[in-house]
Amino acid sequence: MIATLRRILEMLDREDYDGARALLNAAIAERESLEQRRAKDMSQTRHDVGNELSIALASLEAMLDGVVGISDQRLNRIRDILSSVSAAVYRLTGESER
Repeated sequence: MIATLRRILEMLDREDYDGARALLNAAIAERESLEQRRAKDMSQTRHDVGNELSIALASLEAMLDGVVGISDQRLNRIRDILSSVSAAVYRLTGESER
């Protein structure tokens, strides 16, 4: 982005207003497109995380209420779900997994 802004300033300095305007409009369009993709990714991740957390919660409640037995398999599945949710949040925020 900085390089693009420098090119725009150089064009303005050379009085290439049409070129500067075109480059600025292209940069704005690219940023808007990136923001739309980010918003879509955020929405999808919120949906996916919500579903995964609902499954984990229902599984825990079923075990606590005695509807199903507590087993290593069920606990491992809940751990896997929570790990998946954590990874999705890190991907979404652009942070590396710790």
